[in-house]
Amino acid sequence: MPRSEDVTAFVEEHELSDSPNIAVVRRLYDSEGDPAVAAQIMILVLERDYDSINMGHIATKAGLARNTLYNHANDKRTLVPQLARRASLPLTEDVAVIAARSAWSAADRCGRSSR
Repeated sequence: MPRSEDVTAFVEEHELSDSPNIAVVRRLYDSEGDPAVAAQIMILVLERDYDSINMGHIATKAGLARNTLYNHANDKRTLVPQLARRASLPLTEDVAVIAARSAWSAADRCGRSSR
């Protein structure tokens, strides 16, 4: 299983520290579930085109047997959104807390954000 240092080394080696995806890589790495799978999917997405990635690539990168990876999801189109939802959950919760504290109504917030 890759360690956090492995992800950091990859980021530095490939000069990706300014990429907007790096925060997602780190958040997925620290999320529930198998961090090896999460980290390796995001690294693959940074390395190559999403359409060219298959479950075999993900399994190999994560150091898993392909059958083990299928315990997580039936295909990458299921696995990647699961990880994205998990990664976005803390942000969604933060936004909900901020919105709940706002003095503006929901309609006002929507109207003001579009101006």
